[in-house]
Order: sequence, then C-alpha cells, then structure tokens
Amino acid sequence: MNVTRTYRVRRLLFQAIKSTPRTRFSQTADKSAVLPDGQLRYSTNKKWHAAMNFVPKPRDIPSYQYPVIIASAGVCLIYFCLLREENDLDRILAGEITVEDVLKPS
Repeated sequence: MNVTRTYRVRRLLFQAIKSTPRTRFSQTADKSAVLPDGQLRYSTNKKWHAAMNFVPKPRDIPSYQYPVIIASAGVCLIYFCLLREENDLDRILAGEITVEDVLKPS
C-alpha cells in the first residue's frame, strides 16, 4: 500500500534527524562566523537548519491505523449512500414537507 510505504520512508528519514546529538546544534560559533559588529554570520551558523522547521516530528503510528480508518469510512459511506432508507426527517430537511404537515392530525 502506498500510504504505509510513504510512512516507512518518512520514518527512516526522520530517524537520522532524531538521532543526531543535540549538542551539534548548540555549538558556539567560531571566530570567523562572527561579524565585526558581533552578529553571527547566517551562512555559517550551525544552530538552525531548515529541516528543524519544515520536517514534522515523527509519531509512533501503528501500521494498521490507516486501513482501519479507510474501512470505517467505507462502511459509513455504504450505509449512508446505499443501505439507509429515506424517512420523514430527510423530507423535512429537503423542504418537501413542513413541520405543520407533520404535526397536523390525519
């Protein structure tokens, strides 16, 4: 299934980011990275990486979660689209009959 394969690829990619030591990102800048006015040079700064903002944090999702969700949605669609019979409430919502028609004694 494409969804599980995509999840496995993401999990493998994110494990590399997760396993990197946090001290690597918190190292102090060397002297060549500091500009004369005391600011850090953006191109050599090791404290920020684009992956830290754009890569979602990996979650522990069981492998059977997506098939269960798809099966549940399919069962609901089959019930509401094929098996369910129309009743008075459906006709009221569609505007075919009014509340007065329902409350009127026959």
